[in-house]
Amino acid sequence: MSNSADVIVIGAGAAGLAAAGELSTAGLTVLLLEARDRIGGRIYTDHSLGFAVELGAEFVHGRSPDIFELISRAQLEIAQVAGEMRRKRNGVWGDSGRVMAEVNHLFENMPAGEPDQSFKQYIERSQYSAETKQLALDFVEGFHAAKPDGVSVHWLIHTTRAEEAINGETSFRMRHGYSLLVRSLSETLDGERCKVLLNTSVSEISWQRREVRVRAAE
Repeated sequence: MSNSADVIVIGAGAAGLAAAGELSTAGLTVLLLEARDRIGGRIYTDHSLGFAVELGAEFVHGRSPDIFELISRAQLEIAQVAGEMRRKRNGVWGDSGRVMAEVNHLFENMPAGEPDQSFKQYIERSQYSAETKQLALDFVEGFHAAKPDGVSVHWLIHTTRAEEAINGETSFRMRHGYSLLVRSLSETLDGERCKVLLNTSVSEISWQRREVRVRAAE
């Protein structure tokens, strides 16, 4: 089956939904393709137990104006995360304050004035403990979804500064589930101009002047 549109958006996660909403509201026809059988991407809330259980994204990090505008517009409830950080080692729960302070120090002292390098190279040259280094590597892989040998130290410095600008160390949870934010984004789609196709995995994109063709398996 062939479909055509002014714009094709690949992926119906938060970014894809926001883009499709803006474009369709502006009057363009949009084709939104999603490989999964649901929208939301990394945001996936399970309500089967009668309360919200986040199986994907859990936190709202900092006070991003874009997200907080959506939260305010949809009248969603959020709660600030509070408490102490604990970690389990050799089957025993303990305070993580010291080692986390070292991890923070490691990130704060990334060399902005030196030639750029991968985060892994920076770690290997640093004098921190093996435990601190491993936690830092795990953080880059888990939080930034990046490979330590492929992500740039200068990029991490830029990202950290951007997080500080929105008070990124403060975190919030959506009281009734992150999926409500997804639903709010989906409601911005113009139903007449935006067509959403689920279970549609893109396998090929070909470009030529004034035309882009996308091949997808349904």
